[in-house]
Amino acid sequence: AMMSPIGVVIGIGVSLSHTDGLSRETATGVLQAIATGTFLFVTFMEILANELKNRSDTDIQMLKVLLAVIGFVIVAVTKLASEDDHAKGLKACTMLVSFQP
Repeated sequence: AMMSPIGVVIGIGVSLSHTDGLSRETATGVLQAIATGTFLFVTFMEILANELKNRSDTDIQMLKVLLAVIGFVIVAVTKLASEDDHAKGLKACTMLVSFQP
């Protein structure tokens, strides 16, 4: 339960670090790859594995897999279609960190 907040803090720290662009982008890419791998593993090995245990109805099983793949495609296309997504997120994090009442 504590891994998500720790990951957020690490991600904000990397985004706001004063390192050169290549190092920051490399660290961001590695962290995103780890997060994506975790997301895929949990989805396919834990959630879908339990959903597909019932071997009686193959059509329903194929529909579940198809809908999961469509969901991943929608997320990937949305991410690719967003312009300058990293800069927007960095700006929002900077505003959040520098907020003073």
